Amino acid sequence: MADDEKANGKLLMLRLGDANDPEVFETACGIKDKNFTINNETVDRSLPNYDDPSAPLSYSGGYGLRTISVSGSGFAVSKPWYNRIARLAVEQSAANAQIIVPYLATFTGTVLITSLDISGPAAGDMEFSIDLTMSGDITSEWEEGA
Repeated sequence: MADDEKANGKLLMLRLGDANDPEVFETACGIKDKNFTINNETVDRSLPNYDDPSAPLSYSGGYGLRTISVSGSGFAVSKPWYNRIARLAVEQSAANAQIIVPYLATFTGTVLITSLDISGPAAGDMEFSIDLTMSGDITSEWEEGA
């Protein structure tokens, strides 16, 4: 898949790492019909006023759990990538990955495939629907101007 497809905003890209040091990421699939979600839960840190217990309690919150997830449909770039993606799902294995969101950023971290559905017509290309969630520390490299 060419970089111009990413630049044109057509595909969200999933790149999987090779687990070597230094790690090299290769494009595994393009996701064309996609949902990209950043979900930040808040944590209630409110405390009563100890000097005046009858005073109204005001909400004091902060960020808690952050999740980044992707769902959508697309295609793997080759048979070995279909195989690797399916094995990760079946074996419930995590992989280091990069999720490239056109015009936004590249997110790097550990990915868990929570759902995978492969389908296609008898005389056509195989496609898949995938749901995945990033886990652990997630870094982001923001695109210029984003």
